[in-house]
Amino acid sequence: MLTSLTVKDFRCLKDVSVPLTPLHVFIGPNDSGKSTILRAAHLIGEVASASTNGAWPFDRVRALFRFEERPTLQADVVDGRSLVMRHTGTGYEARVRPGGAVVAEFTQNGTSGARATGPDREVCAAIGPATFVRLNASALREPSELIPEGAEIAFQDTGAGLAGVYEAILSRGDQSFHEIAARVRTLFPTIKRLWVPTTPEKKKELAIELHDGVEVRSADMSEGLLYYLAFEALACIQRPAVILVEEPENGLHPARIAEVMKLLRGIAEDKTRPAQVLIATHSPLVVNEARPEEVTVVTRDVERGTQCTRMKDTPHFEERQKVYALGELWLSYADGRDETPLLRGLS
Repeated sequence: MLTSLTVKDFRCLKDVSVPLTPLHVFIGPNDSGKSTILRAAHLIGEVASASTNGAWPFDRVRALFRFEERPTLQADVVDGRSLVMRHTGTGYEARVRPGGAVVAEFTQNGTSGARATGPDREVCAAIGPATFVRLNASALREPSELIPEGAEIAFQDTGAGLAGVYEAILSRGDQSFHEIAARVRTLFPTIKRLWVPTTPEKKKELAIELHDGVEVRSADMSEGLLYYLAFEALACIQRPAVILVEEPENGLHPARIAEVMKLLRGIAEDKTRPAQVLIATHSPLVVNEARPEEVTVVTRDVERGTQCTRMKDTPHFEERQKVYALGELWLSYADGRDETPLLRGLS
């Protein structure tokens, strides 16, 4: 698990350090840096997951920094631009620098380590891989290929491949599919049955039967149902170390947001195979389902760049919390620009 994330000179993040929890929510105005924080965590997860034989994959690191969508990382070491990951359980601190002679270095409990050895596999597994969940209704509707036996059960970040995932879950023979179907029937009372038919092109697609006998294929399903099914599937697939979720409220009825957050918390707090869940949101209803230490308010100005403040550290928090639920507190004192009323204690 990432216990803290420090990012310097990465896109709009000039110098940001954020303590993290197993489930963590970032909220704030548009263009404040919430998604960029998630992208930084994703990059760190990619580097960590590419580790082989306990050593930093230096060629992989160099390749990552050449990605066109990350141009600000193509800087010399002398500029001091870096991404830092910490793992407090083992004392490792790994600093990845783009460009220059030194690509990566690490320390353990303050002692420099040899560049050739790097963090061990256990540490890398605790930090990566990280995967995005940025669901798209059109992708969720598309029929998908069968997942070969023994292959990783996962869908793409947009949700593409979801039907194949459900077919694989059903084929496993455990109760997961039937338990999901039972919850779907409870939350969506018009639904009688959920199943995964085969298309004429030999692909799989999701389908439901309503109580009046009408069959609805994924192409005609509501976005809210498709999004909910995607989040349900997250609990049943092979999990990365970190799941990065952008705006889980999209397409969902407000009453379903609490159910999705319950699913995500279950993933983060699973005793046998947990995955850290980092969320970027604009929804006070999402924040309502978090704890004070799990919420970070993100703002940005031209001079200082992105700034992060834990909700529990905002002025008058204890008094305000007695009046407002956590999400309503943010909404009541947020101005959509720099959140001055919230962060400076103004009424």
